[in-house]
Parts: sequence; structure tokens; C-alpha cells
Amino acid sequence: MKRKGPMTAEELMSQLEADPEYRRGLEEKERERQRRAKVSKRKSRLLLKALAKVGARVESIDDLVAQHAPLSREIIDVLHHFLPKVGDHALEQAIVRSIGATRVRYDGRALAAHFDSSTDSSLKWAIGNTFSVSKPQGIEDWVLGALRKREHGRARQMLCIAAARLAPTDETRETLLDVFEEMPGHAAMGLGLIGGPREAAFLQSRITGQKTWVRKEIEKAIRRIERRESE
Repeated sequence: MKRKGPMTAEELMSQLEADPEYRRGLEEKERERQRRAKVSKRKSRLLLKALAKVGARVESIDDLVAQHAPLSREIIDVLHHFLPKVGDHALEQAIVRSIGATRVRYDGRALAAHFDSSTDSSLKWAIGNTFSVSKPQGIEDWVLGALRKREHGRARQMLCIAAARLAPTDETRETLLDVFEEMPGHAAMGLGLIGGPREAAFLQSRITGQKTWVRKEIEKAIRRIERRESE
């Protein structure tokens, strides 16, 4: 008897589940997930053991900042050592975010290289955020170059702030103006840190039609520039 109407989602799933190739694919994915989970757990144990040796005893990397911030240089050295070795995105992000909780200056080139090599946009974003709140050295040229590379997409957002803090002011102003249409809220944050009258006028001209949070950041940046100019 000829079927009437399209196949339902339930019928499609039943058909797929009856397919040996489909089942094998699911089983292989689950085995890979379990393998990665075991590797991540082992690497996490090694990291926690290394942290304990420098006085940072924690049950989980997620507890590190809450219990030991601001992080010491010894802790930062351990985190930098393990970052390229863990091979797990969640653990990598936890390490990157933890590095942001230090007041010591550190060589940022390893993190920058990790940004360049990663295909995980959320990890890239986290690296940019860490650069925006900490004191990396050796990345002054890199941060502007990365900010200009549109292939990094929105992962560059926090690099707007990092560049304003770390890179030469004149070049950074021009770059932030150039990427403004892609990342208006974050570019405004950066311009608020280093902009002058020209940048304030530019921001004023871009308020109309922006999302609420972007408009607020633009207005905040303008006020910040005006206060700085009046001092």
C-alpha cells in the first residue's frame, strides 16, 4: 500500500536505529567520547598534582581561582606548562580563564600561539578575555594582527579591549574603527580606553539603530573619553 504523507520524525528515527551502519557510527562516537573523558580525567589529575606541589591544593581546576586568586607566578607557570598538553577543550578553557586571575606579568606568546592553532571559537574568545584582564608580555604586535584577521570571527571580541591595553595607541585606534561594524560593542569598549575627540564623534554617529547593550557601551565609551579629555 502506498504511503500517504511524509515520514514522521519518530518513524525516521526508528528506521535509522534499525540501520547497522548508523548503530555502528553511534557506538564509535560513544567510544571516542569515553576515551576523551578518560584522557581528560587523567590529565586533570596530573595538573592538580602539579598545582599541589606549588601550594595550590584544590579538588578541581574550577576551584583554583576561588581559593588561590590572585594566582602566583608558580601557579601560572604550571598552567602554562599543561595548556598545550591536555587536549580537552573544557579543561583548556578552565586553564585559560584561570591564567586571567593573576597580577604577575607573564609571557603571552604561548597563549597567542594556542589562539592561532585552535579551531574552538569559545577557547579563542577565552584567550582574548584573559589577555584583556591580565598582563601578558610579548604580544603587542600579535594582538593587532589577530584583531585584523576576520577569519577569527567573533572570537576576536575581547581582543578589542586587549589591544587597547597592550598595543600602540594610534594603530589600535585605527584598527578598532576598522572592525567597529563587526563588533560594535567591544570596539566601543576599546575606544573608550584610548579614544580621543575624533573617536568620540565617530561613536556618537553610530548610536542610532544599535542593540540596547551596544548603545549603552557606546554611550559609556563616549562619557569615558569626555572625562579623560576634560582632565
